Amino acid sequence: MNIKDVRRLLKDWGKYWAAMERPVGFHGTSITAKVIEQAKTGIFASTDKNATRYNSASIRPPAWVGQIDQITEALPQAQRRALNMRYIKNTTLTNTEKLALINAELELVASL
Repeated sequence: MNIKDVRRLLKDWGKYWAAMERPVGFHGTSITAKVIEQAKTGIFASTDKNATRYNSASIRPPAWVGQIDQITEALPQAQRRALNMRYIKNTTLTNTEKLALINAELELVASL
């Protein structure tokens, strides 16, 4: 695998985690409507079937994302931060951060 392949893979990896960071959407019933309904009926039990659907424990990334995550966890903090800023947050990097990013990409080339 060469550097171009790794960068392409990291772009997809970043898009996946960026999508996971975005809010999912709105609930069908507002919180106020739920509280009013609970007050009228006297039943204070949650009937939301998807209550745990969007928490972090329910995220099951694909195998290739998990593989990249394992490799990046072994990298130094500066390199992980550079990967995050470049591929997930899509922000501009300083020269020092660019060097850390290149080193991280080279580590990934060697590991994959």
